Amino acid sequence: MRRTKGTIYKRGSIYWARWYSNGKEFKLSTTKTNRKDAQEVLDEWVAPYRMMSDAETVRTLAARADDMEAKAADALRTELPLVKVWRYFKSTTSRKHPRASTMQQYEFQWGRFRKWLSGNSPDVKNLEQVNDEITRAFTIYLRESMSGGTTNKYRNLLIAIWNVMKADGLTVAPNPWKKIAAVEDVQNSRRELTLEELRLACQSAKDDLRPLLAIGLYTGLRLGDCCSTRFPLLLEEKRDFTP
Repeated sequence: MRRTKGTIYKRGSIYWARWYSNGKEFKLSTTKTNRKDAQEVLDEWVAPYRMMSDAETVRTLAARADDMEAKAADALRTELPLVKVWRYFKSTTSRKHPRASTMQQYEFQWGRFRKWLSGNSPDVKNLEQVNDEITRAFTIYLRESMSGGTTNKYRNLLIAIWNVMKADGLTVAPNPWKKIAAVEDVQNSRRELTLEELRLACQSAKDDLRPLLAIGLYTGLRLGDCCSTRFPLLLEEKRDFTP
């Protein structure tokens, strides 16, 4: 009696099974995150090889192959809830990690997508449910409220997240964001404010906005950078920053 043995290996958090017969390699996801459970699935799959003749094995596996593949794909579709995607993306080893401030910006952008999704498609709970209709609707939302450059940054991040999830073996879903074309970024030029206009803007600002405007005025930082810069003593003393 021929004894056919297989092996299991991990891709992301999922164990996959591999075995050979007549020179042909078989690889399927067990959909299990526990090694013991995955081994039991593998043992069940290779059992026909141990009990049947070659012809019977081929017939049996041919009849079961499509069903096993479909079940594996269905299981993977439910293995990746959207609430877990960011944690996987942040801890992946399949891509180079940017600096901390960039990751904070990525997390904000992912959170904005999740918030929009909750308001517009509340039934979408896992990554495989994000389809072409959703990606188009979110892109239209971005284009109506943001510049072309910012819209492209969201698109690029979402493409990267889907790519990482697939590279890490966490999903078999195609990447729907790749179908979204980049937006032409039109640069708008603006004239400089006069000294009187700057003085009026700073005098009209209230509370913490006033020192933020002053920091931007005197340093040239953008508003987002002013907000992330720490000047605890200046903000606590509430100094008059009127130019």
